[in-house]
Amino acid sequence: MRAGFTLIELLVVVAIIAILVSLLLPAVQQAREAARTTSCRNNLKQLGLALHNYHDAHSVFPAGYYSWGTSDGSGPASASIDPDTWDAAPGWGWTSMLLPFMDQAPLYNRMNMRGACFAAENLGLIQTRIPGLLCPSASGPEAAFTVRDAAGDPLSIGGNQVVLGRSSYVASHGQESCWGE
Repeated sequence: MRAGFTLIELLVVVAIIAILVSLLLPAVQQAREAARTTSCRNNLKQLGLALHNYHDAHSVFPAGYYSWGTSDGSGPASASIDPDTWDAAPGWGWTSMLLPFMDQAPLYNRMNMRGACFAAENLGLIQTRIPGLLCPSASGPEAAFTVRDAAGDPLSIGGNQVVLGRSSYVASHGQESCWGE
């Protein structure tokens, strides 16, 4: 007789290896999810630090949303006010004010914060994907989302669709109604 493995012995070894791998896969997935959860927690910690650093610099936390419009529709003469929502430029959100405190000062410095966030010069910048604003465990598209008007149609300015960089984190913009809500 020749020394070697029979087909049955080989199949038994392969079956044992397959069982061991199937036992290890959940542990590997659990370790990966734990790492993603740690990353999400770190993002929240960094946002908290950015908020406090903003507060230290300005003695106030950033507003959830910056708009010139008021509930009666008044605003600067140069503001383009939407008569349906009384919303006006500039339209910057809270995260835009935190950019310098989140190691995103170069992006913040390229934005024209005195103008509307939807101004042509800012359209490309507001699409920027900022890793610190995305939780790896969050589901859904990571890149960006299209802004829609009150009717649900894609918002277009100067023939360009308005697309914003996505974030896994949100904040309240205040008590005034916005976007026809």
